[in-house]
Amino acid sequence: MAHFQFKIKLRGVSKPPVWRIVDVPANTPFDIFSQIIQDVFGWYGHHLWHFTPNAYGTYPVIAIPLPKDTSWAEDPDLNAADTKLRDIFRNEGDKFTYTYDFGDDWIHEIVLKKITAEESNKVYLLKAKGATPMEDCGGIMGHEEMKMVLANSQHPEYKSYCEWLAIDSGADWDFNDPNVVCGEIGEIEDL
Repeated sequence: MAHFQFKIKLRGVSKPPVWRIVDVPANTPFDIFSQIIQDVFGWYGHHLWHFTPNAYGTYPVIAIPLPKDTSWAEDPDLNAADTKLRDIFRNEGDKFTYTYDFGDDWIHEIVLKKITAEESNKVYLLKAKGATPMEDCGGIMGHEEMKMVLANSQHPEYKSYCEWLAIDSGADWDFNDPNVVCGEIGEIEDL
């Protein structure tokens, strides 16, 4: 069993950029990889997601099939529970995307940076940069507006943003702080 080291970066978010470097077993199923991504970015997991070569309109789509009575969504090309990372990623430099929340459209660019010979089921967060945008903030535009408002305590919406974020008025919200602890973050059972 090998391990894959991925750099996962939020597309369209800068100043600061938001990215994580994770190390996971190569035979991790994509549904578990989705949970790992949500954990290291601090997403709540309340929204739909999928993996594709380059976001919307590219194939194959890797996701969990929705119930058959869901008329507005198509079945994925590959079931995320049955498809392993090693089925898609084969060489260092291979790329794919993960889209979370089809309203806010948080597109994560995934690049396989390194393949190692580690023989374990452990998952590691190796490095992190930038605070993840708030869930349901309105996507990139909403995130940029939030940064602008929080930089100006005189802005008419400043107080409501502080209440939403549960921070004291006048406290700094550090968009540079990823607010995560690097190191071992878990172990994948049944690999």
